Amino acid sequence: MPPSDPYRYFRIEAAELLEQLGRGVLELSRGVANVAEMAALFRYAHTLKGAARVVKQLPMADHAHAIEDLLTPHRASGGPLPREVADTILLRVDSLGELLRALGEALGVPSAAPGLRAASGLRAASAAGGASAAGA
Repeated sequence: MPPSDPYRYFRIEAAELLEQLGRGVLELSRGVANVAEMAALFRYAHTLKGAARVVKQLPMADHAHAIEDLLTPHRASGGPLPREVADTILLRVDSLGELLRALGEALGVPSAAPGLRAASGLRAASAAGGASAAGA
């Protein structure tokens, strides 16, 4: 019988929100403003913050709140996100992924999202794409 996982649904939702945050941040760091995408990113961070607080994962809630704070100055304009801001948010997404993975490991359950370091992978792919596009 698998171990009990009181955080199962939280972990699944958090993994999905982190993936959406990572992809959206990269999209907005490409230099195009998009008010709808910015609003979606803010909702993802806000939803994650609230969900983390409900299950008493306060360090995760704090990271999500910090992401909201980083997005706030760009919220009305829809971006684009400066590279430094995007990189800082993606580092927070990675940190959240680490905390989420550790939560599962502490419970002895498999990760809700194997390979959750999506933000790092997306950031590397974006940088490689930008470098090849710049060289073209």
